[in-house]
Amino acid sequence: MAHTIGEAARLARCSVPTIRYYEEMGLIPKLDRRPNGRRAVPDEVVRHIALIRTLRDSGFDLRHAGAIAEKVSTRNYTCEDLSSTLQAEADQLRVRIHALRKLESRLRSLADNCMSDCGERQAGDCQNLAATT
Repeated sequence: MAHTIGEAARLARCSVPTIRYYEEMGLIPKLDRRPNGRRAVPDEVVRHIALIRTLRDSGFDLRHAGAIAEKVSTRNYTCEDLSSTLQAEADQLRVRIHALRKLESRLRSLADNCMSDCGERQAGDCQNLAATT
C-alpha cells in the first residue's frame, strides 16, 4: 500500500521535510508521484524511514544509519550482523562516556579550585587556571 507523504511521516514518526530530505540525499528511493503530483510512499519505504529514525535516535550519524537501513531493507544484513553493529556502537559510546566523565571531573575540580583559591578576584589572576592548561 502506498501512503501520502504526510501519512508516511506520521507512521514513521518523523516530519514531512525529513522524508523529502532523505529522498534528496538518496537515503530512500526516488518516490513515485500520483497523478495529482503528490508522492506515493510504499510501506517498505515507510519501514526504511522508521529504521533510519530509530538508528539516528540511537546515536548513529545519518550516513551510517542510512547504510545500515539499506542493508536491512535489501535483506543483506542478518540479525547477527545488526546485533554486532549495535554492540560495536554501544562499545564506542561507553568509551565516549568514560572520556566525558573524565572531562566533567576535570571541569568540576577546576571550578572548585578556582573558587577556593581566587574567591572574588578577577579570573585573569587565577593561578589554577593557568597551571591546569
